[in-house]
Amino acid sequence: MDSDTDKINADACYAFVGDNLFATHPDLKDRAGIEIEAIPILNSNSIVPFVDSPISLRKLLHELAVAENWASSFRSDNPYDLDSLRIKLDDGHLTFEPAGQIEYSSPPADSIKHLLAQTDLVFGKIVSHLAQHNISLLQIGINPWHTVEQLGLQVKKQHYLLMQEHFKRFAPIGLRMMRQTCATQINLDYGNNDQLFVKRYLACLLLAPYSAAIFANSSVWDQTESDCLGFRTQIWRTADASRTGFPTLTTMFEKANKQACVDAYAEFALNARVIALVNDQRLSGATFKDWIAKGSPTRADLQTHLRTLFPEVRPQQYFELRSVDAQAPVWQYIPLGFYLGLIYCDANLEQVLAKLMPEWEALDAQMRLARQGLQGRDDRFVANAKWLLDLAIGAKLPQNWLDKRMQRAMRSFAERFTYQEKTPADEIKDMFTASGRLYPHDLKALTEKWEELV
Repeated sequence: MDSDTDKINADACYAFVGDNLFATHPDLKDRAGIEIEAIPILNSNSIVPFVDSPISLRKLLHELAVAENWASSFRSDNPYDLDSLRIKLDDGHLTFEPAGQIEYSSPPADSIKHLLAQTDLVFGKIVSHLAQHNISLLQIGINPWHTVEQLGLQVKKQHYLLMQEHFKRFAPIGLRMMRQTCATQINLDYGNNDQLFVKRYLACLLLAPYSAAIFANSSVWDQTESDCLGFRTQIWRTADASRTGFPTLTTMFEKANKQACVDAYAEFALNARVIALVNDQRLSGATFKDWIAKGSPTRADLQTHLRTLFPEVRPQQYFELRSVDAQAPVWQYIPLGFYLGLIYCDANLEQVLAKLMPEWEALDAQMRLARQGLQGRDDRFVANAKWLLDLAIGAKLPQNWLDKRMQRAMRSFAERFTYQEKTPADEIKDMFTASGRLYPHDLKALTEKWEELV
């Protein structure tokens, strides 16, 4: 058995990616998960400190962990130790992003009812506990009020310190990504054979610009506005392109086989800059391929490096779909329904591939334009977006993935936004433009208005 301390070369990188990140399992049934990120904000519009305060986020969530018997996750007195930055829940886990954003990650579920029920229960407990201390969890793609400097780096674990220095040197906009942004991430299984894996992977790549545009929800930041409705997408597109966006698409789409997918992702990893060694001046700005040529990275170094890659579709024994801005609670499951209906319905998957595959060469350009939402897009893209959401709503899914409540909510979302060629960001921007301000209670009122539609 290979050891994590073994030295690694380029060939071993390709093998590791194929054997570990891309493995399919014939006996595995389809599961799904969701990751919900949110910004804790005092109802006075003040930042919630992560530590060193009577109402610090860590202290309040430690109290909840004790009450819910989750306290074993707090084994360390150092608030920045990893043991203090990951709360193991009865279902899923809770982690913290660099400026104290909360991320709830559900466990993989084998039915939509189980996934929704457990997420509602656990995340609901977190929301309720913080509300007792006048703290709201803002589910939006970017913090509308607080600048990068005001937020600072609140969660000072080593990984974030290294990332911060990396982005300062090579892509300062990456500091916005770390401190201001939030996403709703969907996790889906590969399928039980390599052929199905390839179809799902290519479809997920093709869907990335559509999901980013349909669910754009980041139009106000630094207490200003712009014509950019999906600014989070813009940030991710320009924060170190060596580790974001897409692997090289040509071979994957021309060959459409698993080996081509593995090779493209391994090459993507090899050509990404190394974050973990930015303090080693010999390798400042070096790629992992450079490190192999100049040094002697280990398998453990490769595993760490792979965790610092943020493509739109991240393979890690399942697809982590990263293109969606964080959504208000009333809409938070719509992206899940969108992907389930298009990826887990075999008939719809074939239709998606047939319609979108001819456009793969425009995929990167479409992703750049996704920051515009559905405004000012060409007629074909908008028509495809409407068609995709319709297809997902009407999906003939296996019984364990069908949920009438979700279908109704998806229809309400489509009628409110997509069919009108709008996104949630449009309404938030309009509200800000009308009054020149935006407060937590404004967003709460808008969410209540949306809830009446469902």
